[in-house]
Amino acid sequence: MKAFSLYKSKPEKFQLTPLSSGNSQRLLLVILLILISPYFYLSFFNHPVADDYSAALPHHSSNYWAEQYYQYIYWNGLYSYNLLFFMNPTVFHNTSFYKIAPLIILISSIASICYFLHAITKHIFSSQIILNAGILFMLLYLFQMPSLAEGIYWYSGSVEYQAGILVSLIYFGLLCNYFNNLYLVSKRTHLALTGIILVFAIGFSEVIMLLLISFHLIIFILALANKVKIQSEWWIFLTLCFAFSLTVIVAPGNIHRNSFFPGNHRLVHSLLYTILQIMRFAFNWISNLPFLISTFLFASYAIKHRDQYSFPVELSCLKPVFFPLALIGMVFICIFPAYYMTGILGQHRTVNAACFFFTLFWFTAIAVLAKRYGNSKIANVNEIVTLFNFNKRFRFLLILALFIGLAATKNGQDCLMDILCKKANRFDTEMKNRNKILENPGNKRKLVHLKPLNTKPASLFVLDLNSDTASWVNSSQAQYYGVQGIICSE
Repeated sequence: MKAFSLYKSKPEKFQLTPLSSGNSQRLLLVILLILISPYFYLSFFNHPVADDYSAALPHHSSNYWAEQYYQYIYWNGLYSYNLLFFMNPTVFHNTSFYKIAPLIILISSIASICYFLHAITKHIFSSQIILNAGILFMLLYLFQMPSLAEGIYWYSGSVEYQAGILVSLIYFGLLCNYFNNLYLVSKRTHLALTGIILVFAIGFSEVIMLLLISFHLIIFILALANKVKIQSEWWIFLTLCFAFSLTVIVAPGNIHRNSFFPGNHRLVHSLLYTILQIMRFAFNWISNLPFLISTFLFASYAIKHRDQYSFPVELSCLKPVFFPLALIGMVFICIFPAYYMTGILGQHRTVNAACFFFTLFWFTAIAVLAKRYGNSKIANVNEIVTLFNFNKRFRFLLILALFIGLAATKNGQDCLMDILCKKANRFDTEMKNRNKILENPGNKRKLVHLKPLNTKPASLFVLDLNSDTASWVNSSQAQYYGVQGIICSE
């Protein structure tokens, strides 16, 4: 029997085409950097909110390692998330670093995407092409993620899900490189690092954990179905995945946290609403113009170069029905647990993770199907390739429409409006004025009255204070600033 290997055969060296020429790629990079720059720029108007203040309360931040134990026993088993959560810049009263944190998340996400793409394509594309592909993918993801504020700019949300996503991509990249004998330093070092990154990725969120479990199970089942001998190293990864997932699942804190949601554990209710949300978000993601254009352009490109790239051997045996089922399954994994454990969808940061992996697997499926059925007459492949590659005006209009759509609709539009209409500036000013009032020594141990925010930029706003001094949002911020309480009302 053949040993486990991620690639069926060595891919041919990639040949340059007009789209992949040096000048075209450099021009594309400039355009992509311009398109993604608003997301970077908005970071400088970012402010802590809600859970960010909870992380900095004295009883949380006084003993870092004792707090890790407390969280595991009384709140959750997300060991990686908890490590970063209590490194929140608010703990150090450093709002400047809070504004830098989204920049780190954005850059790290692009880097992890590029590393993954470089590994999965077995290094056959130039670094320039991979960089452009990574930025373009990140743009498409940012453009349509359900909550940009919760996914990128809110520290507590971004380190739980977006950080988990990028660490998972690094794991997948390391995994591909390991089984293709492309080691970092040495084979043993690479093996150890891959295992460490896997363990770290599992501890960010239940969603990431479940997706990783599903991935390992599918690979294992496919290997058995195709009578492929699995190398001993794969058993190490499989064991680590289940062992540390179990560590998260059996954490005593899960029971305590679930007690705050009396309407949970309703199976029928959870399934029904999960199905409705899958229909809602999946349609929203695939029906917008930039996504449709990206799909057509990528499919055309994948069809033309179907003989120049290679995919994991396990994918070659999959029937077409697997791909839509896998897409639905990914979204189900990201939505159902929240409904079942809390009774509500909760915040959209869980669906952000679904959006990322949905988009990633969507294009993976297209590449696999293009390679598998690229010669089919039924698919009218020749007409598609001819239309894309030889009608330069049509290709230019499509790419132009893609760029305009990314910049002027959905989250792209929100970012531009928040910047051009000075919403981000006004939000920043209001938040700074609030902080000055709360930091005023004369208000220590007093009940402070604040006005609700007048400006709530769509790309940055997560949650505001309210009129209830006992609410956890108000009380956490009150304790952080050392005031008796906060009332936020007109």
